[in-house]
Amino acid sequence: MGDYRDGGLKERVETARAAMRSNKVLLLEEARAKLPPGLLADLEELEGHLEGDIEDGEAAKELEDVAHQYARRVRNALDFLKQIDTAAERAAPARKRRNIAIAVVAFLLLVAAPLVNRARVAEICAATPACGADGQCSATLLGACTALSDAECAASAGCTAEGRCTLAFGKCVVGGNRDCGASTACRNDAACTAKDGACVASAESCSASLQCRQQGTCSFEKGACVAAGNDCKKTTGCSVAGKCTAAGGECVVGSDPDCFVSQACLARQACTRVGEGASASCQRVSTDPAECPCAATGLCVLANGACYAGTDAECRASESCWAYGLCKARGGKCVAESEGDCRASDGCIGTGRCTPRDGACVVDGTSACEQSRACIQGGLCTRDGNECVLRGQSDCLLTQDCKLGSGMCAYAGNHYCTKLASDCSTKTVPCASFGLCTSVPERGCEAKSREGCVLSARCKERGECTPDKGRCIAATNEDCKASAGCKERGECFALEGVCTQGCAHSPACARAGLCADHEGGCTAADDASCRASLDCARDGACSRGSRGRCEPASDADCAASVWCARRGRCSFDSATSSCVVRGDADCARTNDCFTQGKCTWDAKAEACMLKSSADCAKTADCRTNAECTLADGVCTRSSEADCAASELCTRDGQCTFFGGACIATAESCKASRTCRERGRCELSQGRCGVLLP
Repeated sequence: MGDYRDGGLKERVETARAAMRSNKVLLLEEARAKLPPGLLADLEELEGHLEGDIEDGEAAKELEDVAHQYARRVRNALDFLKQIDTAAERAAPARKRRNIAIAVVAFLLLVAAPLVNRARVAEICAATPACGADGQCSATLLGACTALSDAECAASAGCTAEGRCTLAFGKCVVGGNRDCGASTACRNDAACTAKDGACVASAESCSASLQCRQQGTCSFEKGACVAAGNDCKKTTGCSVAGKCTAAGGECVVGSDPDCFVSQACLARQACTRVGEGASASCQRVSTDPAECPCAATGLCVLANGACYAGTDAECRASESCWAYGLCKARGGKCVAESEGDCRASDGCIGTGRCTPRDGACVVDGTSACEQSRACIQGGLCTRDGNECVLRGQSDCLLTQDCKLGSGMCAYAGNHYCTKLASDCSTKTVPCASFGLCTSVPERGCEAKSREGCVLSARCKERGECTPDKGRCIAATNEDCKASAGCKERGECFALEGVCTQGCAHSPACARAGLCADHEGGCTAADDASCRASLDCARDGACSRGSRGRCEPASDADCAASVWCARRGRCSFDSATSSCVVRGDADCARTNDCFTQGKCTWDAKAEACMLKSSADCAKTADCRTNAECTLADGVCTRSSEADCAASELCTRDGQCTFFGGACIATAESCKASRTCRERGRCELSQGRCGVLLP
């Protein structure tokens, strides 16, 4: 081997070392930090040979090989660094946008977030509908409402109804089958399985559900539980109401034989299918017009075994008119058709159902809720579909308890009100919305100045601009005329603290006949307005009195009233200007006489009472069920004569008195009307029945 000190060999070694040093210079320290760990380790290992001792030609040749390997590794490293730079250039715009977004968020978190009063925002969030419905009861750093815990989700209506009980990214979602299993969707619709973020039904849950046993929806088709095949035969709906046939995915009364096997037929003689499809039911075919529920529903005309509404007058005189606004006869039924009838009904006054739609009175706007008894007494002041519900602090502030100074003016969640905090400052809900800007110890926020009322949202929207007994009211027409309600809805007249469209459009007109404006109030203009009122139909207040009010003035007024039919108040008493009961004749005109035998006037009790078997004989139960004899204060069966004279005998063949009951015999079954008309000719346990195939 040649010595390292040989000139040619030394030159080769120095050349190799110089090449390695020049390549090493190409990789700056910051560039080397970007290299993959494996490549960097190879470079450092090769660099370790750079300054080693070279003792012979073989070692020199090895150094030359290392130099070549090192050069290749350096080229690989440079190619890798070039790829990184190219990718960085392509990502620069996106990185720039990301950096800007990060800067904005940082600014908001560091500068804007401290300006947000999270406690105040959280209080507002807790009063919003989204808190009760979706669990969004807390505030983010930036002041938005969100859900921050599973507990908030679990307390929401979305959890109870749809199984959205688990927190995920600020929203309440269906977390699994456990969430679905506890929901009403599972109990009511067999939606007990979590799938794609929702609770859905399955074949297993359908067949095991309560609805399967009760309504026959035991089969799983197209993602829903439906009734099919023989699902209906074993349901309670079949045994009780005759809904034994599956049609259109539900159980319906398909034929008279469905009715024959039902308790409705055995207990109430409701053995005939009436109606079509889902609306079909087992009904008792009436033969006596007196059996029609005329006083209660206005269905006073008997035709083809069923009771129908014949005239507007019959509907108007019924309980369904003043209770639900069903005052017009249309298509054999009493329906709601005019806004006046709806507004005069207890449904409007009590629960805000003041607008006629599709034959019924419905809730149509939050203003109807706010004027209802349900709002005043319970805070149910916000419309939700066809219901008035309690949703937040603004509802609590409208309640009577709050207005009378109890302090129960703050929304506590879970649909109830609690004590209001003492903060009544300008930006709070009580002050900004309702003008309640003065804190009163033990009573919360009250209206004490006109300035506070005038600056409130209710003044601008509803004309409630004048302080009165701790709250803001519409005291004058001027208050109303400056409001949005006057411009948009014509509510320009102040009546009893609120803005209305005037007496002619007020509930007092339809209900009490007070349709004429008079000295800041409403009065009855004439007898015609009284006769058109609901109080005329209900109480007999059909004539204009000397004080401008509608009141009874004759026996005719009283006789046409609902209270004549219900309580026997059919005679006019001039001393009290009211309708009263005068004796047995008035009692005999009542529905209670027909249904309960209360046909005799008891002056001491001041009521119509059941006093004798003669009273029992006047009842429908005497004619239909042979309960014609008074015993121990009730009408009962006592003899074969009672049975033979009743429809139990002529219709059902139950003509023989035995053990306190009317029973059938084989002969009486074959002679009965139910045998001729329905084929129920076979004796079975004292009744006439039918042999089913």
